[in-house]
Amino acid sequence: MSTAAQTTANQANAQLSTGPRTAEGKAASSQNALRHGLTSNQLRILPGEQEEFDALLRSLAYDLRPEGAIETVLFNDIVHASWQKRRARLLEAQADAATLDQLPQLDRLRRYHAHYDRLFNRALKTLLEIQRQRLSAAIDANQPANGRHIPLKLLRPPQPARPRRRETMDDTMDGTLLDLDLASFRTTLSKAPGGLEK
Repeated sequence: MSTAAQTTANQANAQLSTGPRTAEGKAASSQNALRHGLTSNQLRILPGEQEEFDALLRSLAYDLRPEGAIETVLFNDIVHASWQKRRARLLEAQADAATLDQLPQLDRLRRYHAHYDRLFNRALKTLLEIQRQRLSAAIDANQPANGRHIPLKLLRPPQPARPRRRETMDDTMDGTLLDLDLASFRTTLSKAPGGLEK
């Protein structure tokens, strides 16, 4: 138990150290525990990275063109995952050249990278499927596209299964490689004098 004198001294000392008081100081101190920003809910954009982030955002927005709240949420997940994957790659590259005592940190960075890669792929797949359904519904309802940008993946019809390869016969004649279709080879032989041996 502390004495009355100690309690009074502690209370007096607490009044002297109340932490940052300005908005700038509070913003700076809120980042004190931040090491790499890979577990943060908010994106960490360092000084000098804003142009790169803006370029990524513009490029993804142009390619995906989200519409509505659900597509926007998925788009934001894609942006977040893309930026965090980039950060994890940079930190991995720095840690790659590290000493053996930093291998656990490298392993953790690789797990973060894999996590954001999965998040990116899942959000992208879901967004494209929602857009495909929206486009299909618009086409079924005979609604014009109104000149909107439609991602190329949505316009491509499903590809048919690849046809089976034809049976071929490779043979050499005077050093020249011949690739003959067996059906036409049999036809040719049947027309030859003596026909095709059975």
